Amino acid sequence: MTEHYLHRLKTDAEAFAADINAFAARRNEHRTYIKYPEVSAGDLNKLAYWMATGSGKTLLMHLNYYQYRHYFGAALDHILLVTPNEGLTRQHMRELRQSGIDSVYYLDLLEGSLDVAPEGVKVIEISKLVEDKTDEGIRVEVDAFEGRNLVFVDEGHKGARSAAGTWRSLRAGLAADGFTFEYSATFGQAVGGSTPAAVEEEYGKAILFDYSYQRFYEDGYGKDYRILNLETSADEVLAGSDDLTDRYLLANLLTFYEQQLVFGQDERRMREAYHLRKPLLMFIGHSVTGGRSVSDLGTNDKRSVTDIQRLVAFLHRVLTDSEWAEGAIRELLTGDSPLQIDGNDLFADAFGALRAQLESGWTVQALLGDLRERLFHASGATGLRLVNLTSAQGEIGLRAGDADAFFGVIDVGNDRGFLQLTEQDLPDITIAESAFEGSLFKRINRRGSNVNVLLGAKKFIEGWSSWRVSTMGLMNIGRGEGPQIIQLFGRGVRLLGKNRSLKRSTALPEAGPHPRRLPLLETLNIFGVRAKYMAQFRNYLEDEGIDTEEREIIRFKTRTDNRFVGKGLQVIRPRTTVTYESQDEVRLSIDDDIVPELDLTPQMEALVSADAVHETPATYDMGENRYVDPGLLPLLDWKRIYRTCWRYREKEGYTNLTFDVTPLRELIEAQHYVLRCPAEMIECNRFEDRRDIESIVLRILRTYITAFHSSRKQQWERSTMQYETLTKQDGNLVAVIEARVRRSATTFIEKLLDRLEHIDTDGEVLFVGDDALYETESGTPPRVYFERHLYLPLVTQEDDVVKYSPPGLNTGERTFIEHLRSFLRTPNGGDFMKGKELYVLRNQSRGQGVGFQMQEGGRFFPDFILWLVDDSKQHMIFVDPKGLNVGMGGIDADAKVTFCKSIGAYQQELNERSGRDDIRLHAFIFSTTDFQTIQQKQTIDTREEFADRHIYFLEDGPTAVHRMLARTHRADDAAA
Repeated sequence: MTEHYLHRLKTDAEAFAADINAFAARRNEHRTYIKYPEVSAGDLNKLAYWMATGSGKTLLMHLNYYQYRHYFGAALDHILLVTPNEGLTRQHMRELRQSGIDSVYYLDLLEGSLDVAPEGVKVIEISKLVEDKTDEGIRVEVDAFEGRNLVFVDEGHKGARSAAGTWRSLRAGLAADGFTFEYSATFGQAVGGSTPAAVEEEYGKAILFDYSYQRFYEDGYGKDYRILNLETSADEVLAGSDDLTDRYLLANLLTFYEQQLVFGQDERRMREAYHLRKPLLMFIGHSVTGGRSVSDLGTNDKRSVTDIQRLVAFLHRVLTDSEWAEGAIRELLTGDSPLQIDGNDLFADAFGALRAQLESGWTVQALLGDLRERLFHASGATGLRLVNLTSAQGEIGLRAGDADAFFGVIDVGNDRGFLQLTEQDLPDITIAESAFEGSLFKRINRRGSNVNVLLGAKKFIEGWSSWRVSTMGLMNIGRGEGPQIIQLFGRGVRLLGKNRSLKRSTALPEAGPHPRRLPLLETLNIFGVRAKYMAQFRNYLEDEGIDTEEREIIRFKTRTDNRFVGKGLQVIRPRTTVTYESQDEVRLSIDDDIVPELDLTPQMEALVSADAVHETPATYDMGENRYVDPGLLPLLDWKRIYRTCWRYREKEGYTNLTFDVTPLRELIEAQHYVLRCPAEMIECNRFEDRRDIESIVLRILRTYITAFHSSRKQQWERSTMQYETLTKQDGNLVAVIEARVRRSATTFIEKLLDRLEHIDTDGEVLFVGDDALYETESGTPPRVYFERHLYLPLVTQEDDVVKYSPPGLNTGERTFIEHLRSFLRTPNGGDFMKGKELYVLRNQSRGQGVGFQMQEGGRFFPDFILWLVDDSKQHMIFVDPKGLNVGMGGIDADAKVTFCKSIGAYQQELNERSGRDDIRLHAFIFSTTDFQTIQQKQTIDTREEFADRHIYFLEDGPTAVHRMLARTHRADDAAA
């Protein structure tokens, strides 16, 4: 039946077009902003284009929903929509409602707070699905959706490259006895290159529309595009002169201003006849995601901040320096600009409409005045003001002096870090704060929006849709962001066009004559803040979005240091393959050591005065613990609470945990929890408030159930662990490293292969390196040399040119090894190591490495194992370099910190079981977050107090390593 249905969709174009138009007509009745165009049987490419640019995917998905239900709907057990992320989940649920389709977020459904009709759609992210749960995260096993299912998959190309790809296998499990619709603009790229033949065959039979960007552009769909011809050599030219860079940015600002000017000259016709929207200038780049202060910003964050600051400084100059701006504009419009790269004028063919304005009698001074007023709402020369919008997280408003309206918005994620750097680096720019303005970003698509400039917003890629983007600047485009950039480009070039044809006017001569300057508004202009971004962007376009998984695979052997053999180094392994969940039932009860904490405190801040610090309002005192009024507890629906908790227990896989309603109610009645929230959240003034309180109670209980199960699982795991002697065959000793190198990185490949020699291995392509690969750290591949590591080389992950399996060392891991090596080579290190031996091993993750169950849930695989051995003791030291994210409860609430402090429980139990007293276990965190940043968020003032919590700081260098190693012996002496 489903094969026949698929065949009908592919072959009966007339019937399919009729279905589309009937559904679109009904949907259009509820849409006030964008209407779906009509398609004909001979013009289904229109739908394919519409899909590729965003909205058609929704149209087709909802149409397929009604089509399939019409033919087979009565026999369905589940209707599912699988999305790539939470942002698209919200967007899809909103769109489903607009089409009259009932939907529910599946995790809310599990909580019992919502319901869905039998024909409703259950929406879930692919990241929440697993085949078999192995930890206590928020995950749903595919088996939860047994039966005959109808499955819709957004971004269906993901996972197609591997025959055993996790995403693909999860989707296949969902629809094993049903039917799947998948939607993507890049299926063509997904099934190319290294895709398994079986996948190509499957998709080759099933794809309804195969319509690449090149094809629909050639058919006249979408905007033209103009990519500035700026090569990487231009960076040297522009970097040598701030003034020249400002002129380059001014030329691009004039390009945008020209679009605004032409649009404003005949706005009604542009809107009504050609369905154009007011142009928007957007700069897109890597999000600034560091913490709450400057010191949290990583290298990529700081580069993004630098780019944005460069733009901010430029805008300020345009607003204030009239003499410079007028002179630079005059040069650009008269062809006398110094913006020449390799003898070519970058803007020789640009600004026809602006030159016409000068020819009609405008002066350059008048043109600058109009630019300031039209783009920035400024009535004259005035400075730039940055306003931190505290009620819109991550947003900074752009305002010209005392103008009433904001002309732009910066979305950087870390608004405070950015503003701190800007205040420091650009003192002439005014910085203010407002707690009353709402989100400017959310207003961009409104017809009367005053926002003309959008900087730094990655939201445009992640589920945001706008028809306004006309000029696009690229900032700090990373090599791993190619697929997103292609999606961004596809949305930027989409166009409704005259008569909703989706075509640009130059492809519609029969619908003319068209306004002379109309092509300016039907062109997407793209330029880069730095030239290298342009080169990367062009590479993405040339590849048409092909993922970077097109790689050369080079496998080479490691070299093991056999000096550890016979030394009796111990590792910790489970002595059984059975799981905790298969053991006898454990009954839920109140454990005095497990107190669930729930923080519902609104993240609000109020500015008391211009000179005051930010303070949390007293209403939301973090230190104030609240409890549900005991008098309200009998009013709660405890049967519903129990059923929801039991479903949660099943969903999380706690199969050997049992309980009834009694311990759940007892825990709440005993007030065995910490609840921080505004008082009104647990007040019951209406009968309907009861459900809100039940929701809070459920969250407390779920937190306790997870902690209780994890605690018992940790106790059981300790009872199953044992010491084993490390051998050369141990899976933690990596024998082969696989390098997956971009095929375009020919120099890297050549340099790597130059030092490798092919060896015969039963038909498997395998190499062995020269001595320098294992004994130095110079040359290709990037690596760190440390003679005490049990195998070499230790490759490092420098960029995305090459991906390693197992993964290469990240920056924190490499830095720790370098500090350890440096300490051992100092006189202090030599003195410390007298009579001792040290061995180091990079610990692998699941399946091969040494891992521990944490009481708060999940498993912990420390990055390194160190063995410090002397005549009488073997110290096994677990080290994990990581960033510390301090939330409620501070450092002491961090699960890994808790484990490091409590590893003594493992030592005691393992030593007693093995009859040994010569092994000591230690665990430490080496924080990649600096001391000052963490200190500001804690009541802990000294490094010694952090050290007491087994935390050291990488910024302290080899000294921190010395303190850690010395502490292992001090702890042993204290115990003695």
